[in-house]
Amino acid sequence: MRMTKYIGIAAVFTALLCQAGWGRETPIDSYAATVNNRVITAGEVLAIFQPIEQQLNDTYEGQELEKKLSEAYTNALNALIDKALILEEFINQGGTLSDRAVEDYVNSIIHDRFNNDRAAFFEALAEERMTLDDWKAEMKDRLTVT
Repeated sequence: MRMTKYIGIAAVFTALLCQAGWGRETPIDSYAATVNNRVITAGEVLAIFQPIEQQLNDTYEGQELEKKLSEAYTNALNALIDKALILEEFINQGGTLSDRAVEDYVNSIIHDRFNNDRAAFFEALAEERMTLDDWKAEMKDRLTVT
């Protein structure tokens, strides 16, 4: 089964992160898991995990904190694995999204989050060190998964 291909990697990586201080010393370009031909990097997982990590650090201590951090990291990794599996299955079944549907989705996000202020939108992209094409590709994936 496809899932067995990444479960071992995820478990080993999670254990390494526990020992390394939750990724602060882990290069963000290292592999967290692979789902068939798709690589999920530690950076992708940490992008989801780090905002949660701060909340947990503010709320818990000691072993309870370590347990919560481990669960949060595993949940972030599993969310990315699920996303990769969904996208792969969508493509394997011949699914496509029209460019118009993607553009409408992108425009609605810019409207809702940035009040149609494209300058603010491009500033946010620059802060994230993301190109417009990369962001659109991410939004296409998000729309597909949704």
